[in-house]
Amino acid sequence: MLPEVVGLVLRCLHTHVDRVRFTAVCSKWRHAAQKANLPPPLPLLMIPDGTVYGLPRSKPFRISSCSGYTAVCGKWLVFSSEDGDFLRDPLSNITVKLPSTSRVRARHVNDNDLMDGMSLPKMLIIKFIFGSSSLIVASVAFGQSLRIAVCKPGATSWWSVYMGNMFKDMAVHQGTLYALGIHDKGLFAIDINVDLDTGDPWVSRIQHVINGTPTCPLSHVDNPCSLILMKDYLVESCGKLLMVRKTVMSLESIATATEHEHAKVEAFEAIFEQSQWNKMTSIGEDQVFFLCQSCCRSVCISQYNVLGDQIVFFENDGVASFKLAKRQSCCSVYDMRDGQISTSLPMISWMHGAGTATWLFPEA
Repeated sequence: MLPEVVGLVLRCLHTHVDRVRFTAVCSKWRHAAQKANLPPPLPLLMIPDGTVYGLPRSKPFRISSCSGYTAVCGKWLVFSSEDGDFLRDPLSNITVKLPSTSRVRARHVNDNDLMDGMSLPKMLIIKFIFGSSSLIVASVAFGQSLRIAVCKPGATSWWSVYMGNMFKDMAVHQGTLYALGIHDKGLFAIDINVDLDTGDPWVSRIQHVINGTPTCPLSHVDNPCSLILMKDYLVESCGKLLMVRKTVMSLESIATATEHEHAKVEAFEAIFEQSQWNKMTSIGEDQVFFLCQSCCRSVCISQYNVLGDQIVFFENDGVASFKLAKRQSCCSVYDMRDGQISTSLPMISWMHGAGTATWLFPEA
């Protein structure tokens, strides 16, 4: 099948979502499409029942193999079943086994003493990334504590969980794993080694590279009824490591207020040579950030009819404690050029407790 023919057929389809659905039907079309020099698809917005929305606007459709995921990374979804945990690419149905979340070995850096999962609470995967072809790194929760866990792709033995510092987000930048510490402790570089006896990966060193994080932009607000909440995200873009901070002030006395009316979004670049954060006024005219607790990515949109220099996020992502009446969650878009927040994307809403929406990044 000639890539030129595939490219011609796919370009005749109305939207990139149609192209994704078409190439998902047949692996031969998918492989040929990857050679046809087509622009990579824009991300898909998913909700837990398997409903998928294309961006900027398209009719929703369902992918039954997406229903019931617990986390996401790029094109991969995390699932749990009676037979164990696994990753699945819902467009190709390729799967990768994971150790059960009940099979955990906890350790501190430079600590040879292991504590097996029988004495630990149940582990919940919040976010995961492929550190390399032989390493999976996950942000996991034990109750309210977020830790870093590592394992081998395809392994069925153990997760190794670092029980020292707690972190709120992580990202790979130029081959190094970085994580944001809680309580404004700043940015850490994390080294992962392989145990010579077992072959299992484990966190071997934590290095503080930037001390602290920028001041809360709404910290000057003097209102006894206000509640200020922040959500920080790490994302790599154009060779830089950025932290995006969403700060939301809730006026609990205003039950009808929407979160984005009292929100502020800022972006900061990590300057490693000076060990500091530099505030950015633009993330790039051809870049759009898609952020959520389980997956963050910068996408080049130069080949699409989409405005750049924008940050897309879920309104209540990580701030579900707001006491606003009958609050639902939906996507909002922050424009770096004028500082305005809009809901120009499809109004995809779901009630608290119904699950977590996320981004899926198909490859073709």
